[in-house]
Amino acid sequence: MKIKHLNELTIKEFEEYNELLNEEIINEVEVLKIFGLDTSKLSIQEMKNAFNKINSMTLSGSVKKYYTIKGIRYKASLNLMKLNAAQFIDFQAYMKDFKIQNILSVFMIPQTKVWYGWKDGKYNTEYNPITVIDDFYNEFRMSDAKILSDFFLSQSTSLLKTMKDYLTKKMYLTKKKQMIKDLKNLK
Repeated sequence: MKIKHLNELTIKEFEEYNELLNEEIINEVEVLKIFGLDTSKLSIQEMKNAFNKINSMTLSGSVKKYYTIKGIRYKASLNLMKLNAAQFIDFQAYMKDFKIQNILSVFMIPQTKVWYGWKDGKYNTEYNPITVIDDFYNEFRMSDAKILSDFFLSQSTSLLKTMKDYLTKKMYLTKKKQMIKDLKNLK
């Protein structure tokens, strides 16, 4: 009996799993199907053991620079300071309904194989973002998606604090210059 690990579930499968867990009465048979088990071939005890094993699983992983989905290599833009305006605007819009596949489409850019290696693509250029979002939803592992989203959330929180501190300091210096200028004009 080979049980698919929680780390192997796609975003779509993970959402289906969570929906089943949020039902008033959990359909254990459907849960076991998501994890690749054929319940018609299992005894009641094997089903209980499998369900208990599934309940003890946790998501884990580490951030990688490159991911391959359906034969397409994606580079994770791990430096938020290098986001272009379109990425930042899309990120802000996607944060409102927080669908992880949409968020990932902002930071994961397809690369192209060239004779000397890999060429980085440009955001929303030469690829269909709707297809990318769909591929992430249906093919990308939730463990990788969670690690990346946690990383980006941490980075964006840090970036916003840095920007706030910078703007506060800039506003203070601007007010100080204006006060000095006003004092000189009074004399």
